[in-house]
Amino acid sequence: MQKIKLDFSNPEFIANPYPTYELIQENEPVYQDDSGVIYLTKYQDVVALLTNKNTSRRPPHHIKVLTEEQLRDNDMDAFLMNWLIFQDPPKHTQMRNFFAKAINPKFIRARASTITTLSEHLLHTLKKREQFDIVSEFAAPLSLAVVCDLSGLPPHENSFIKQYSDTITQNLDTGSPDKVYGTQTLLPMLRQFFHNYLADYKNNPQDNFLSYVIENNALLDEPLNETQIADATTFIVFSAHETTRLAISLSIYSLLRHSDQIELLKQQPTLITQVVEECLRFETPFNKLSRWTTAPIVINDIEIPSNTLVVPLLNAANRDPEIFKDPHRLNIQRDQLNLAFGKGIHTCLGSVLGRLETEIALQQFLKILPDAKLIPNSAAWGNITSLRYITRLIIENPHSHDSFHG
Repeated sequence: MQKIKLDFSNPEFIANPYPTYELIQENEPVYQDDSGVIYLTKYQDVVALLTNKNTSRRPPHHIKVLTEEQLRDNDMDAFLMNWLIFQDPPKHTQMRNFFAKAINPKFIRARASTITTLSEHLLHTLKKREQFDIVSEFAAPLSLAVVCDLSGLPPHENSFIKQYSDTITQNLDTGSPDKVYGTQTLLPMLRQFFHNYLADYKNNPQDNFLSYVIENNALLDEPLNETQIADATTFIVFSAHETTRLAISLSIYSLLRHSDQIELLKQQPTLITQVVEECLRFETPFNKLSRWTTAPIVINDIEIPSNTLVVPLLNAANRDPEIFKDPHRLNIQRDQLNLAFGKGIHTCLGSVLGRLETEIALQQFLKILPDAKLIPNSAAWGNITSLRYITRLIIENPHSHDSFHG
């Protein structure tokens, strides 16, 4: 059989990767491309990798996409290595515990009423229109408003957060030396931006993420310096926005293609938590992760050498037929764990926020726009390989004019 081609730049694959993933699962579940990168598509293989102690989030040397000349006058390595996702134990353990105190589940759930109010406002505005883009006009502004509220950033900063989030996503996903190098121009602005707000909340603490970061840092045996805090905070704010924006958009995309499941939810509203989990499984925001082996490991009876880049494909693993019966069908009565937020020590720190915000957004969407329909073929996808990067989804509201008549 001819080797299956895994082409992340192919528009057809970007729009619908699942047939290709299914072929790889059936024929070469531990898949190696021409460059030596290994991709995992089976659920248990992905779990085995993400919980293996002989792996690292850091490349063997630097991030490798920059030339030596570029590295000499570029601070991107230091910037990225201050991100939680690029840390290994013991530093990762220290930093994760540190930030987990600032964004603990109690703190997140206390924002439920704010998330509800923001959702209602956006949706009631959209209800007056016949068509709208649910990604740019609901999911994105909602996730931006929520992360700014949580962090203690005023609403007028939303546009800046979106700008740097879009730039980081585009530039770092490609691995292009020029784009990674170009992100350097953002660093002084980003660091100064967070330095200013962190300094403000150091003098005037409030009930927000940045205040808790300052408070908890003072309790550390070895407190983080200002740059480390600013860089790590940049990542947390950026990832909270991007992940939740995609989770909401993809969940609406999935539900509107399965009207029978919407009707079932209307009959059994207590299923809402399972709806969120099933939508996250069906269309997972994180498409792929990465690990470097620090020693030889064995996955699915195949030995993988040390210093190998291994990429678990979460959207493939979450549709593994050995784990999920009829995996290509959305079934909101399914009650199984999925890998939407990863596994192991690097499980997404913002998973509580992502789930809560998606749940509230879906509840309000179905309540305020109960007859919303998906415009066929209106979904658009960005060429971002690490994420299931939906950029547009046009919704039709058949009863838009009703809102003007009582």
